Amino acid sequence: MRTSPSGSGVIRDSNGPLPPSAHATDRASAVIVWGVFVLTFFKGFRFPSLWCATHFTFNYSQGFVRRGLIGEIARQIGGNYVYRYNTFVIFSFVLQWTAGILFALAAGRAFRQRTGDWNFRIALLVMCASPGMIFLVSAVGYFDFLGLISVLGLLLWVRKPRREYAIFYLLALLGSALALVHEGLIVMFGPTALFIASCHILRISETRALTGRQRALLGLHLLMAALVVTGTVVVASTPADPMRVKALQAFAEQHTDFFVRNDAFDVFTRTTRQNMFEAVPYFWSDSISRAVALRGEFGFAPSFFFLIYFGFRELRAASSRLVRNRLAYAFLFAAIAPESMNLVAWDWPRWNAMALATTGTCIVCYRLFFPAARQAARSLSFVTIGVLLTGIGLASTTMLFDRYEVQFFPFERQFLFIDNLIEGHFRFRPRS
Repeated sequence: MRTSPSGSGVIRDSNGPLPPSAHATDRASAVIVWGVFVLTFFKGFRFPSLWCATHFTFNYSQGFVRRGLIGEIARQIGGNYVYRYNTFVIFSFVLQWTAGILFALAAGRAFRQRTGDWNFRIALLVMCASPGMIFLVSAVGYFDFLGLISVLGLLLWVRKPRREYAIFYLLALLGSALALVHEGLIVMFGPTALFIASCHILRISETRALTGRQRALLGLHLLMAALVVTGTVVVASTPADPMRVKALQAFAEQHTDFFVRNDAFDVFTRTTRQNMFEAVPYFWSDSISRAVALRGEFGFAPSFFFLIYFGFRELRAASSRLVRNRLAYAFLFAAIAPESMNLVAWDWPRWNAMALATTGTCIVCYRLFFPAARQAARSLSFVTIGVLLTGIGLASTTMLFDRYEVQFFPFERQFLFIDNLIEGHFRFRPRS
């Protein structure tokens, strides 16, 4: 394999450009990946829950509270009566589909840079069939998609060489905004942003020799961005005054057209320590909850570890030791970071879904930043295992929130829901 003389970074066969039949095969593989994703989408499709809709009502009308930025922006745009369920449905699907489109754009560009790379295509196939992807579809309405949109947007913006330090100012800005949306987004997606920044720095290092001063400046800018975001997280995590919380809850009940989840307001006064040492241990002490969680983790683990193995396999094949060593640690950190949320909350399928998203984002990021890097050798066993895991993923289920169940082909319940929604003139409210 070699890089094209034009310097475009497009990988071509050592004997010249690949024949048209190879490009047709690539297009067919893309259709297969998209087909698997469509099946997974229908397995997990649902409307946003009232828990998510209640979070949409958090705002600063009664004073500053954590997680109130989105609700306050909505209130400033649409007034106090913007908190309508149908409005939130549109907002939620816009977020989810925007994240999907951004990932498709990034993966599509990586596809074109690696013509004939079946290892990469198999990895994406396993990702799309994973039980984690089912919950990612079902998680519509969660502000987690804002974190995913941020890292994907950052990736697409910085994939081409730009001003060396601009990315760090953007990291500080995005990180601070996400901390005000939900402080947990920094834990879930901060390491992925760090991986993207690491790719940016290493690409600069490989394209030209950096002086000690330039390296120090790059490191100082990265540290500055991290400190700004950390400070915002500390401020955003401060528990709110109980009277302010009661006033905000009364405000939400007055201005919504759906049932407000009262328990959602507990997040304002509950501390991280309470979550770690009271809430999570309580769920683990319940035998039924523990059994469901373990089954869910067992179903998710094969596809997740396969993607991690793929990432390490590609990094190990890289010609640069700097890329192998530094990016390997950053990749692992980004992949498992969302799973650390299991320490403070019981939403384990949600953390699995975000771990799948961050792992896939890092894989695509490496492909975009280092298109000419030596790729791992083609392996029949790797492809075979990937195809088997794809089949297992398509046959798998997982726990969904609010008593929803994963649907399988021909998705009768999903189409029945759509029919009822249309006949009811789009007047729908979930149970919880």
